[in-house]
Amino acid sequence: MIEICERVSFRPCPLALPTAPYILGSALPRPRARYGVHVMARSLDSREVWEALQRGEARLLDLRTEFERRRYGAPPGAVRVSLAWHTLKPEGEGAIYLCQHAVRSKLTLHSGAAEVAGGFVAWQRAGLPVEKPD
Repeated sequence: MIEICERVSFRPCPLALPTAPYILGSALPRPRARYGVHVMARSLDSREVWEALQRGEARLLDLRTEFERRRYGAPPGAVRVSLAWHTLKPEGEGAIYLCQHAVRSKLTLHSGAAEVAGGFVAWQRAGLPVEKPD
């Protein structure tokens, strides 16, 4: 949004919401140093995620809506979580976030968590198991 100043110049309104490219690109938090170690965001292949889940080394957190889960199904053991809450307070190491196309999950990667590269679409393309609701 633009506000007009007294000199008829344009400047961004400080109360305006950022546009999508801003949210998904430059606004993503940079890796933070914790205890002298940089925490990096990770995108993991869906098969790698499935293997980690079978070994019990990770939790799969599903950011998709209930409608998406009913329509497309969900990976076995995926836990439905709130996008709003996990954007503000994401889980750290061991948490792997999933959304439909790996767009929303990028908002949760600033705490050492990972995401499924390509989202649920990539999960399905890889032929991995999907549970359909009754």
